[in-house]
Amino acid sequence: MGRRVVIAGLIAAFVLVLLDFNVAATVQVLAIGCVVPLLVSALHELGHAAVGAVVGFRIHQVSFGAGRTKARFRLGSVDIRLRSRLVGGWVANFPPTVPGIEQDLL
Repeated sequence: MGRRVVIAGLIAAFVLVLLDFNVAATVQVLAIGCVVPLLVSALHELGHAAVGAVVGFRIHQVSFGAGRTKARFRLGSVDIRLRSRLVGGWVANFPPTVPGIEQDLL
């Protein structure tokens, strides 16, 4: 669904530019159609990580987007990755009761 919203936002911005170029309107359409879904996706994944940490899971990685990794950094023991297609994401975690799982397996 997020991908469709981004595409619809880009099409709407393009149509606005063709019909009557208005910078303010174009920026608003891009913000609503592209930036808002990305922020919602990021907050969604951070929610998974927060709840997992609260219930005792070890959070190994939080990834925003899909595809190739474009940027990567560490926040404490958590590996944060920004990927090329900024729609979706995931959280890699380990339950606290699984013996023998090392954090460097992923």
